[in-house]
Amino acid sequence: MPADSYAVAVPMPASWPQEDVRYVQLSAAYEADAAAARQRGWTVTGDGSGRYMDVATRPAAVADMRTG
Repeated sequence: MPADSYAVAVPMPASWPQEDVRYVQLSAAYEADAAAARQRGWTVTGDGSGRYMDVATRPAAVADMRTG
């Protein structure tokens, strides 16, 4: 990845959708984020046993978790 990849701001939406929202937890490192998603009433998929690079190395499995 180029060194300046993190220098580009990622646009944030003005508001989050309220229906059919899902959080895919790929690794245990994101347990606090998954807990926050649950508190918001979002469906949390994934058991946290994967790795953050699963999006690139196991895209079909991640897509299956997302569509659940």
